[in-house]
Amino acid sequence: GNCNGKEDIKVLAVALQENSTLQVLGLSNNFIGNEGTKALATALKHNSTLQALGLSNNSIGKEGMEAVNNSDFAIASSASCAA
Repeated sequence: GNCNGKEDIKVLAVALQENSTLQVLGLSNNFIGNEGTKALATALKHNSTLQALGLSNNSIGKEGMEAVNNSDFAIASSASCAA
């Protein structure tokens, strides 16, 4: 992955809130975790253009996935939770 976990994803989340062109974002294998995923979920509430989001292999537990689900973003089946 290219992100350095939770801190980088928070910076990306801020940018994602303002972005109006990005349609696909692949974030697999970036050690995002629950905290980073919650920041991303907040951004998703403000982004209307993103259509696909890859989150596999990011150590995201139930709490993180619930945050994404509550953001009203229609997450693709390729996203997965870590056990």
